[in-house]
Amino acid sequence: MKRIELIGVEGLPEVKPGDDLGELISAHSTLQPGDVLVVAQKVVSKSEGRVVRLEDVIAGDDALRIAAHLIATPDPRMVQVVLDESVRVLRSERIVHLALKLRVTRNFSDED
Repeated sequence: MKRIELIGVEGLPEVKPGDDLGELISAHSTLQPGDVLVVAQKVVSKSEGRVVRLEDVIAGDDALRIAAHLIATPDPRMVQVVLDESVRVLRSERIVHLALKLRVTRNFSDED
């Protein structure tokens, strides 16, 4: 019988820019041969210092225009962060909406 068991790594401190994420995980877990480690992009971004304070972002004209046309009507500053991290935008409504929904481009928060 095959099974999948998900076990969270407990006891990790709040990750800050410059933290050695691998060392933190290793110190708080015991991996066995065959284990698969899954790490959320947000914690990786935090350790890499790729955190943006939303209050420090100024939305440009493109971000304002795109945000107004998205179904979720996100804060234009969030759209600006996505645009700042994008190489190019092929179809703004679909691409930006997906990036904001999945937060794959960059993690940002008013609280960080």
